[in-house]
Amino acid sequence: MDVYRGKGGNDEVFNLSNGQGSVKIETVTDTELTGSIDVTGDNGFMVKGHFKAERVPAK
Repeated sequence: MDVYRGKGGNDEVFNLSNGQGSVKIETVTDTELTGSIDVTGDNGFMVKGHFKAERVPAK
């Protein structure tokens, strides 16, 4: 999984190899979903936190 991080115009990309953990979807509405992620790659890189994402209709 590639992980993108951007702040102040400085974008960085990290590769999370062979990720182990979980992604949990907590709420779903017609327009968005929320959840949490807790994944660690075999290279020690970790992604942990909560997210809110827009739902986009299939075309």
